[in-house]
Amino acid sequence: MNTEQFDKEINEIFEECRNILVNKGREYQSTDKEGSNVFANFERISENVGVNRETALWIYFSKHRDSIATFIRDLEKGTPIDEIEKNLTEPINGRIFDAINYLLLLNSMINDRRKN
Repeated sequence: MNTEQFDKEINEIFEECRNILVNKGREYQSTDKEGSNVFANFERISENVGVNRETALWIYFSKHRDSIATFIRDLEKGTPIDEIEKNLTEPINGRIFDAINYLLLLNSMINDRRKN
């Protein structure tokens, strides 16, 4: 892959990540008189299980990380991509995009803590 193709792919990936983050985000955030809270889902989970919101996010992120790791291990064994993907509940690209989004959310949570 040359630089031009890579740049194009990166732009497409971030656009897709943004679309996923915005669309899924609506489902998980809350809105009240103070405005919207993009971390509401993680805060609810953190209260339910007694961890901070970053730990709740990390648990969700780990599911995708584990799936990606399994995919890579299968590639290492020489399993063809199409055979690996037959056994997945969603395409590996979706797991990668979700992992990117969880890292973006984590970054925002950390920045939010710094400000507050």
